[in-house]
Amino acid sequence: MTSFLKAGLLFAGAILLQTTAFAQGIAFTKGKWQEILAKAKAENKPIFVDFYAEWCGPCKFMSKNVFTDAEVGDYYNANFISVKIDAEKEEPELVRASRIEAYPSLYYFSPDGTVINKNIGALDKTGFIAFGKKVLSGQAAVKELPALKAKYEANTNDAAAARSYLLALAQTDAGSEASTIAARYLSGLSDAQLQEEDNWTIIQKFVNNSDSREFKYVLNNANVFAEKYGKSLEEFVIKHMDATLTNAVRQKSIEKANEVKGMYVSLMKATNPEAREAGFYEGIIDMFYQQGIENEAGYISALIRWMEAYNMNERDELMRRSLEIASRSKEATPLAKAREWSAKALKMGEDAVSCYVYAFVLEQSGDKKNAKTYAEKALKMNPDEELSAYLQELIERIK
Repeated sequence: MTSFLKAGLLFAGAILLQTTAFAQGIAFTKGKWQEILAKAKAENKPIFVDFYAEWCGPCKFMSKNVFTDAEVGDYYNANFISVKIDAEKEEPELVRASRIEAYPSLYYFSPDGTVINKNIGALDKTGFIAFGKKVLSGQAAVKELPALKAKYEANTNDAAAARSYLLALAQTDAGSEASTIAARYLSGLSDAQLQEEDNWTIIQKFVNNSDSREFKYVLNNANVFAEKYGKSLEEFVIKHMDATLTNAVRQKSIEKANEVKGMYVSLMKATNPEAREAGFYEGIIDMFYQQGIENEAGYISALIRWMEAYNMNERDELMRRSLEIASRSKEATPLAKAREWSAKALKMGEDAVSCYVYAFVLEQSGDKKNAKTYAEKALKMNPDEELSAYLQELIERIK
């Protein structure tokens, strides 16, 4: 849930574009954005851009495991000009214009610099190649748009013509007019027809109302759509969850937040064979909602309820949430919970991380003596460089 959950190098004068190829995989092109566009126009290829950040784990996964794959390289080198851009350091104007807010952001541009398509988040090899093929097929469909539009407008009651036109529009940034055409087309279909692949493509692109018959049908039959269409069902439902939760926060409407809970529970039951009980997911939405309306006390209360109901045997969650509470709250009751949870995590497995978490919570609770003891103990356990720096900082604060 994106709303809540979240200049290239300058050289003097002209420079030659360079490519850096892995032993196998994608050969990424280097150069300023205008030079990349010129190269794309000369070769008549769309541009793939990996907007990444140095600290991003999923970005590192793709760089190590996907971009280096031989099959990925063969496909992308043949069909795209590929570029890597550190969105926190390079091409600031392009990053702002593209509205990059999460990593990795995988963007596809036409040679004139127009965004064709994008995927937010990491993809595995199969998904990455499939997305590239989707981009190219979409480009082909766009070329047919004028003829398909003319055929549809000649007889707007022709369902086949409407379907073909909508499938082409689905590859573009078509707006409200296309949604109106889609609503009319979908209203003429039976429930069973909504499950067909072409119609699912139209639903994903143009159904934007969670009160619509089509969305409710998909949600009530989420297991069927998950089996047929996999990850795209998850993306579709999350899009609606995000929109509904955004409205819930804007209107401070607990009723709308409760609608999101139902969506989340249905999604997890359909897509996760080891789904937890409904309250686990409902608690997560409670936290998102309270955080969204900037009710800090409400958020902490929701967090404590969720933890104590579902996570008291989850060591990593105990440590993470102990740190969060100790960082956010100075109130006695939440800090007591953080101390209790971090102590339990320590008993479940004593290592440098659990000792640091306990020491941090103790320090925030005012127990500097014991905080120093556990921080120094953690330092003796050979922590990694990053954790060592945090420990040193903590010890310095305590002195």
